[in-house]
Amino acid sequence: MRGWPLLLTLLLTTGLMAPAYGAPRDDDEDDEGGTTVVTSRGPEKKGLQVRAKFFRKKGRIEITPNFGYITNNEFNQDMSGGLDVAIHLSERFALEFGGLYAFLGANNQKDLAAAVLSLTDPNMLEATDPGAFAHVGILWSPMYGKINPMGMAVINLDFFFALGLGYEYEEVEILQMDWTTGKGAVNEKFQNHLVPLHLGVGMKIFASRGFSLRIDGRFYLTIDQVLDFKDPRSAQANRNLLNDNPYTNRLDCGANSSAQCVTTLNNTFIVSVGGSIWVPKMKTED
Repeated sequence: MRGWPLLLTLLLTTGLMAPAYGAPRDDDEDDEGGTTVVTSRGPEKKGLQVRAKFFRKKGRIEITPNFGYITNNEFNQDMSGGLDVAIHLSERFALEFGGLYAFLGANNQKDLAAAVLSLTDPNMLEATDPGAFAHVGILWSPMYGKINPMGMAVINLDFFFALGLGYEYEEVEILQMDWTTGKGAVNEKFQNHLVPLHLGVGMKIFASRGFSLRIDGRFYLTIDQVLDFKDPRSAQANRNLLNDNPYTNRLDCGANSSAQCVTTLNNTFIVSVGGSIWVPKMKTED
């Protein structure tokens, strides 16, 4: 009878450790996306792994409404809403089409804008405010993973990269200090149209075979020209232009303008969260 407590302890320990044998390890292409089911055929074959498909992407369409935040604009803050559609040609590659719209409007200046405006003369400042984006490109999903926290349900993860070209519409705003409110206000704005390189990286968390949560970050990289204030001669020439026309901005850079400009690489970085709906419905395996 004295051995019963020890035997019960061993049995409980074995039961608690059983989920550890469920750690997934998919080594072949055919097992991609599978879950792991732990079975036992007696003490000689502990933790025999039986893999079954959980989700497939090939031949399916992924529709993702998303909500994001534009993180790296110096003078304006903005939120975005959009839609991405991916046509999965295989388990690893897909064609993606997407677009989003920044919706906070014109009165979205950060406190930094007011601080800079208060130091400038004649209290005017050029800023950019993203308006809309569109892109087409390729999604590459080179790897996926699984998490089995606390021995409970397996969470399927799909990691991806995005590459493509796009269109970006932004407004070049001339901000002016509003001394009654102590904030910057839009005095004049101009349209700017750009063709960016679109880069992205993200992760999908599958809640079911037909729905997943997507978290990603997207870069829109553009080559543009801005007024040059680094070179002393160019800076003085541009100040003279601003004295004559305070609305002079980057759009005046061109062959028929005396504005002194420099070519720059600009980027807009958007962090977004979305819910993906997968169609058609995946057939479960026997």
